[in-house]
Amino acid sequence: MARGMPLDKPMPAWTILRAGSNITAVRLDPTRWLLRRRLKARSPAVRRRAVAELRARADADAVELLIEVLADAEPAVRAEAVAALAECRDERVLNALLGALRDADASVRLAAIAALQKLNDPAAVPPLVSLLLRGNPDEKWRAARALDAFHWRPQTETEEIEFSLALGEIARVSVFGAAAIKPLTDLLRHASYEKRVAAVNALGEINDPAVLRPLQQALRDADPLVRTAAAHALGRLGDPQAVPALLQALKDRETNARAAAAAALGRLGDARAVEPLIQLLNDPQWEVRAAALEALGKLGDPRALQPVAARLDDKDQEVRQYAADAVARVGDESVIEKLVLTLVDPHGGVRQAAARALTRLDPNWERSERVKKLLPKLEAAAHSRDAAVQSAASNLIKRISGRAEDDTVALVGDAAERRRRATLRLLRELARHADPLARLAAVQALARLGAPSAREAEQLAAADPHEWVRAALVSPSRTPALAPTAPQITSLLLCGERGEVLLEWQCAEADGWARFLTWVTGRAPELAPGAALNEFVRLEVVGARERRVCWIGLPGAALISTRLAEAGGPNVPPSPATDTSPLTRAAKETLTEWLRRAPSCPGALVRAVWFPDQTITCDVDARDFSAAALEEAARTSAEGFQLLRNVADAPRRLSWFYQRAVLHGIARDEGSVLLVVTTTRLSERELAGVDALGAEFRALRPNPAGEPPTP
Repeated sequence: MARGMPLDKPMPAWTILRAGSNITAVRLDPTRWLLRRRLKARSPAVRRRAVAELRARADADAVELLIEVLADAEPAVRAEAVAALAECRDERVLNALLGALRDADASVRLAAIAALQKLNDPAAVPPLVSLLLRGNPDEKWRAARALDAFHWRPQTETEEIEFSLALGEIARVSVFGAAAIKPLTDLLRHASYEKRVAAVNALGEINDPAVLRPLQQALRDADPLVRTAAAHALGRLGDPQAVPALLQALKDRETNARAAAAAALGRLGDARAVEPLIQLLNDPQWEVRAAALEALGKLGDPRALQPVAARLDDKDQEVRQYAADAVARVGDESVIEKLVLTLVDPHGGVRQAAARALTRLDPNWERSERVKKLLPKLEAAAHSRDAAVQSAASNLIKRISGRAEDDTVALVGDAAERRRRATLRLLRELARHADPLARLAAVQALARLGAPSAREAEQLAAADPHEWVRAALVSPSRTPALAPTAPQITSLLLCGERGEVLLEWQCAEADGWARFLTWVTGRAPELAPGAALNEFVRLEVVGARERRVCWIGLPGAALISTRLAEAGGPNVPPSPATDTSPLTRAAKETLTEWLRRAPSCPGALVRAVWFPDQTITCDVDARDFSAAALEEAARTSAEGFQLLRNVADAPRRLSWFYQRAVLHGIARDEGSVLLVVTTTRLSERELAGVDALGAEFRALRPNPAGEPPTP
């Protein structure tokens, strides 16, 4: 630089350095000079744009300037600098980002977590673990995702709980018992309603008195779904200290919350709930009245008899059905006449419930003189315009009066003749069934009875719309023929309305299956209302070699066995025998982890695993299927497997078909049950998917902590 040059003019490309008495000029990068000036601008927007330019450069000079920006007064600028540093490959970046984890602003800390994940340096793991344990909810979630990307696995129980909660795997932390209570309670204070519901469900699975207080507090949550889940959880907890809070919850403004509180009080069995539940029978919502009836039935207090019996005339058929079941538990012979009139209800489910109640109260009710005085009312019902009412009334009149089905015999006194007529009545009912398999079995059974039933079978077969049944014409040798595509019926069992065996053809262990049909008659209708499944259609019991179909709701019940098309089971290889030892914490954790990771099968709406310790874990938030309904369905399937544990060709799957959905149960030998809820329109592919999932479930083995579950 020449002496005498003026020094008062702008010099963007130079900087003046003074050393003693000498003055020198050094050449600088004008872009860097401008960026530094913009990084000190008053406007945060200008500073953020400058950071964006540095991010694009990502060189050593950019790293130096970005680290300086981490001291900027504006959090948004600091967060932008953190994100920019993640693009740079420089040894100084790691320490700068670790320092940003301690920034006073949460947005900067979140940006630092994301940047460390992108940097993928193992040195970031310990600080991220610390943040997982002590950060706010957003920081814990980001830290957990980053740690998962590092393939980090928890080393302590506390880390396992926080890691699972942060990733949203709330249900699985209940296996840690008391250690999980505080973290789950913290979720109830600040998490989304979905997570609060999951936290309540998890707390309800922990057998510890300390969960009572947070669950009672959850009954006052702002979201009705949380309050509903809390009521169900308190019912499962079984602690009578929850009764006052649940009684208060009966006044909740939300229908489902009131119904859940009623159901919980029924499970707790405390007499303090009787009068409040009786008051709830006047609730405007049918779901609440039904829940109150079910609870009163479980309590069995005589004070509820007349209020419960009055609901046999409720306008909603679901309530009438619950009322009939409740009357059987709280009633006595004084309500028999009311129940007899309920046997001509237009709805089949109500008639079934009334029949169960009558059998429970008095197995010989039809012989009562008081019942015979009802014949004029039944005669009037026999002229109803409703075909179902007509049929029910006519059959009931015959049963009470003893009149024969034809005019030639006034009274059937012989037990064998009564059995024959009951058999014919049930077969004729099956011959009118919507399912062609039922009609095929009826035609074949009538053919085997000989004349005149064989001639009736020929007429029914010839007029049937389905090729299976049309082809089952009786030959001169009285042997049914079969269409090539027709299923092969291997056995048939018919039971009367009282569970007695009417007809048995090639049915091994007929008495055991008859008891099973009686159990199905009682349990199937009870499952439907809680999950809003509508009417029961049939139960399928699928083994390795045979499929057995159970029908109820007839003048009796029927079981038909058919051979499976493929040996070895329903399109899946046989499952290895499972561990018969009692359920351990490791096994429970293995099954819970498997459910989280297992791919869904086609048509599945909900998947859940129920454990023998009366807890359940579900893979989705299924609002149409409450946790209580799923738990009841799984428990019922477990009971069914227990009843059939000693039969030949033991079942691999129980499928409860209803009008709205199908409940598939698959059991392990130690008692856990996989419940899969599917749509009613099932293809062979979807059924095969359920069976394949069940085979994998049965084959699972508990693994050491920290290893993923494998078959």
